[in-house]
Amino acid sequence: MTAAFKAASDPGGRQMLVTGRLADSISGRGIADAQVVLDYDAAGSGQFRPLPAMLAKRDDGWFGFHLAPRLLPPPTGANPVLRLSISASRHAGAVRTIALAAADLALAVSERTIFGHPIQIERIAGAPFNEAIVLTPQPVALEVTVLVSGDPASPASGATVELLTAPGASILTDATGSCRFAPLPVAESVAFRVTRGPRISQHGYRPDFGQPVNRTVFAVPV
Repeated sequence: MTAAFKAASDPGGRQMLVTGRLADSISGRGIADAQVVLDYDAAGSGQFRPLPAMLAKRDDGWFGFHLAPRLLPPPTGANPVLRLSISASRHAGAVRTIALAAADLALAVSERTIFGHPIQIERIAGAPFNEAIVLTPQPVALEVTVLVSGDPASPASGATVELLTAPGASILTDATGSCRFAPLPVAESVAFRVTRGPRISQHGYRPDFGQPVNRTVFAVPV
């Protein structure tokens, strides 16, 4: 029993290969519903293949790919590459490449003593590789209704609604006091100016990028 224990290595042990966090570029909040795919170019030649790695995720956007080190095919070129392909609802997708040296993915063996017995531990020399990735929300549309004194019975028809945040736009409201901006700039907040005759008012709006179409009401003075 002792001899078998001393000769044992850890072929079934797993190691984190790539870890990171996926976050929204506007809010900084983690993206929990993202789909992440990891593949590998052992030669650095542009030919990527899937890896037998398992994915772990948390609701705060953290993710990690782990595998048994000996399941990683050894590099066949000086500059192997790992590639992450990411998609998430209401966000633009992203691809992140991790260019490495062959030595980063070399299989290293170290020896540890557990209960007085030497155990060999296999690991990927440079891992884990950490990547912080932000995804940009997809643009949304904004439907604006301009009401005199905020009264639903008094729509402000013919008012000029200007989007002041670049690239900017200017639209006249229709008979119902409504107009539509599509797409809005992808920003934490956007600014508007409403002109109705001699009356001018300023308004701010924080887009909800989880909804393809946003709606708001701007109240203008009598």
